Amino acid sequence: MSGFEKIAISLIHLGCPKNLVDTEKILGNLALQEDYIICQEPEDSDVVLINTCGFIEDARKEARKTIKATLKKKKHGPIQAVIAIGCMVELYKEKLLQEFPELDGIIGFSDYKEIGKYIHEILQEKQKVFLSEKNFIPSDDLRLRVTSRNYAYLRVTEGCSNHCTYCTIPSIRGEMRSKNPSQILQEAQTLVADEVKELIVIGQDTANYGKDLSPQSDLYSIVEELSKLDGLKWIRIMYMHPAHFSERFFQLFSLPKVIPYLEMPIQHINTRILRLMGRGNTSKEYLENLFAKLRSSIPGLVLRSTVMVGFPGETEQEFEELLAFLKQARIERLGAFCYSPEPGTKAYQNDDMPAKVKKERYEKVMQLQQEIAFAWSENMVGKELEVVVEDCVEDGLWQCRSYGEAPEIDPCVYLSGKKLKPGTFHRVRVIQSENYDLIAKKI
Repeated sequence: MSGFEKIAISLIHLGCPKNLVDTEKILGNLALQEDYIICQEPEDSDVVLINTCGFIEDARKEARKTIKATLKKKKHGPIQAVIAIGCMVELYKEKLLQEFPELDGIIGFSDYKEIGKYIHEILQEKQKVFLSEKNFIPSDDLRLRVTSRNYAYLRVTEGCSNHCTYCTIPSIRGEMRSKNPSQILQEAQTLVADEVKELIVIGQDTANYGKDLSPQSDLYSIVEELSKLDGLKWIRIMYMHPAHFSERFFQLFSLPKVIPYLEMPIQHINTRILRLMGRGNTSKEYLENLFAKLRSSIPGLVLRSTVMVGFPGETEQEFEELLAFLKQARIERLGAFCYSPEPGTKAYQNDDMPAKVKKERYEKVMQLQQEIAFAWSENMVGKELEVVVEDCVEDGLWQCRSYGEAPEIDPCVYLSGKKLKPGTFHRVRVIQSENYDLIAKKI
């Protein structure tokens, strides 16, 4: 790689949509630099970047497995350098090099504007470690998108100031910083000009957007402006902390283009556990009232949420209280995970529950959720929907999504047809449910 001309570089992405935006920024930055050519497969690359996730132990296991596998490939060529970047680097810093001394360098979480320079320094063996302050306002306008052309993630905040007792995000990505409304609007306009039809609004806590700005703003104000963009079809809102869901936010779903889909992670329903988790002012009564009002005021609402089982001190009775709430609330899309003791968090020293018990509780939640999700799918048979075509899975069969399915994490709608085009919208009727998925035909 002498002279650093046209270095073939690939990036392995791990983690959440926020991390995916970082991946797209890194690729966009490198694609404009003369020294690099973006390569799709690591096996064909000179340099492999691994954008890691460090949120929970399972994510770190995946990152470690990926690092090991890539370093193994490096031994057999043509890979000449492997560089770990992102959240797990920020969590472990130099300790990651001690664990993986064959890594050529590490780059912590940052705005990645200097990523090309950092890679050069690493390749020239001038420096192996690059860590940055976590007080920047991210600029996401320069992106090489890797999602389907019809949708893109629009990040409105970075970092988190909630400091839940189990979570490392504030220590990894810093306190919450809101983007200026004009910056968000400009980034959205760029995405829509690039044929994006669905904007997915993300952040660690989108409901808290704008409270740190002067003058203050809020999510309603920015979504109202987004809803005026010509060419945009759907606006999907994700990651709203229930403690920060104001009365004004019920009106979000009356705005043009805002679809009745809401992701709101509740984590638990028992008031004592919620207090121990540091979940703000949420309580059983608060969440029950909030969900009831959401259902009654937003026609056709599809809810997505997450819950945690096995939090330190969770009793059998408190777990059964969670199950009872889930049976009653009938959340259409639900993810669950077992408590993972995270070093540096307030709850870390209190991991007193056997892994077997946590696993059993997790399986009970997911079994219940399967019954709820299957019943919802069956209830959709005969109904009309608007879907967007995503991909052709086999000759004459297309994978699609309706407003009720977020990309990557939710089920699909399958549509039969010839010569359909990805990114196009069609009216369909659901003719069959197949477990989580729906089967439809064009109207």
